[in-house]
Amino acid sequence: MKGWLTTLFLLNVSLLIGQTIISGTVFDEKTNEPLEGVSVYFDGSTFGVITNPKGYFELPIEKKINSPLVISYLGYSDIIIENPYNKENWKIYLKEKAIALKEVVLKADPFTRAAKLKAFKQQFLGDNINGRSCTILNEDDIWLSYDVTTNKLLASSEVPIIIQNKYLGYEHRFALIDFMVRYNRRTLSPLAREETYYVGTSFYIDKQKDVFKYQKRRDKTYQGSVLHLMRTLRDEDYENQKFKFFKGGFKINPTSYIKVIPQTLNTKVILPEFTVPILYKNKRSDIIKRSEYIIIDGYGNFSPPSAIYFSGDLGSQRVGNMLPLDYSPKD
Repeated sequence: MKGWLTTLFLLNVSLLIGQTIISGTVFDEKTNEPLEGVSVYFDGSTFGVITNPKGYFELPIEKKINSPLVISYLGYSDIIIENPYNKENWKIYLKEKAIALKEVVLKADPFTRAAKLKAFKQQFLGDNINGRSCTILNEDDIWLSYDVTTNKLLASSEVPIIIQNKYLGYEHRFALIDFMVRYNRRTLSPLAREETYYVGTSFYIDKQKDVFKYQKRRDKTYQGSVLHLMRTLRDEDYENQKFKFFKGGFKINPTSYIKVIPQTLNTKVILPEFTVPILYKNKRSDIIKRSEYIIIDGYGNFSPPSAIYFSGDLGSQRVGNMLPLDYSPKD
């Protein structure tokens, strides 16, 4: 019995050693009182906790993730910590939001709220089986406007947008920071869309964990996704993962053009100067470089997010197609 207990103790210690624990306490900036029930999560993941009655939190993760840590509480401004690993036992002070009214602009808005909401959902959630299966549970919290001088649809929300993704089995909470769709004329037609831009932080709650039907759908969504591509680049596993790369209309060996440099915890990837067309199961996308290199972590998350962008199939994917960064397909 003693030997069994020793083995169990050593096993537990080894598990703890393999973990990284982010901890801290959250306070009201004005009163210095601890805040209970504050959401603390890594952006784009299922890694999250809430603070206890003393405002304290501990967030264990198996390996470091290159996502910012988000501290969010209703009625307070979010705090985003880009590098939560450089300090132990954080002390975080949240500032209460000032009550702000949307500016009333005396311009004719040619579209009804219903029409703007339909266009918003199409461009935000996506116009495929994933996107159409999503339901926004708090639509009334979304502010919508159409700027007739620039032909832009604008949206914002003071609280996270709560999305029920019925196809993938997640509740997805998206804190919208900015949203814009630009059209080439005064319309909401997707055929006239020139650009869609949105940014925010995400947290996922798995509502259908280990349910075969949803796991199969998630695996299908993962195949050919940005997350799948980033992990393929990191591992240089091009042949097994079925991505095909091209230059000037000809298929190329990506190892001749893409430089992959393993680091201690992450992988540095240097893309070629030219736009890289790729095919995955006959669906084309283009990788367009905006920075010298990207860093890919152990989960497949790349940074900085502005370093590259995509057109084609990957560029058309929206929130309805997004999976948590800690998602792993079941082989």
